[in-house]
Amino acid sequence: MEKLANKISIKIASELSYDKDKQEVIEYGLIALFQTVLMVMVVLLLGLILGIFVEAAVVCFGVSILRKYSGGAHASSIASCTILSTILCIGFAFLGKWLAGIIQSDAILLTVLVLTFMFAIVIVIMKVPVDSPNKPIKSVSKRRKLKIRTLIVIIFYLLVSAGLFFVRGNLDLAISALLCLLISVIWQMGTLTGPGRFLIEGSDRLIYRIITMKGGHNNNEN
Repeated sequence: MEKLANKISIKIASELSYDKDKQEVIEYGLIALFQTVLMVMVVLLLGLILGIFVEAAVVCFGVSILRKYSGGAHASSIASCTILSTILCIGFAFLGKWLAGIIQSDAILLTVLVLTFMFAIVIVIMKVPVDSPNKPIKSVSKRRKLKIRTLIVIIFYLLVSAGLFFVRGNLDLAISALLCLLISVIWQMGTLTGPGRFLIEGSDRLIYRIITMKGGHNNNEN
């Protein structure tokens, strides 16, 4: 995947007479695109097989869209990122479906909804965007735009969540979809905090050990 992105970026840079720096930016973007497409395909396929397609889709797209603007910690490799993202998306999908079966109180559901978006807004104000050392965001205007766009996504999710809450009695999947969306928001916003970053990096190291059967590695971000 990385070799393919490198070849395509070199060809694009050559056609457009771009320098090395711009070619590397294109390559970085292509790698991110390929990684996202691969992860989405795997998650949706597993969701379909396991009977949680809607829940898996909500978690997958819920996290991916929000992460696009808010940023966050990265895994050390494409393989590690794909495995970790797949495990989390499928796990959260099952969690949302399970919680939908045990939460009977509308008051509890509404309280969780309100607290989730209060938490999200606080994190947006305090943390967003969280960039990568390999691709730092130096422009103040760009940081402001990413913060605003993240807030817009959060407000959109809030409106969708409110809609799902009000149609929960007429749509069987409404509650599980709502809970999966709330879990997506909590998880993505949580990864922007210190404990969330620590959890991502620890999980990444564990996956690396399993993949390579070695003792560990340095967790350098992509």
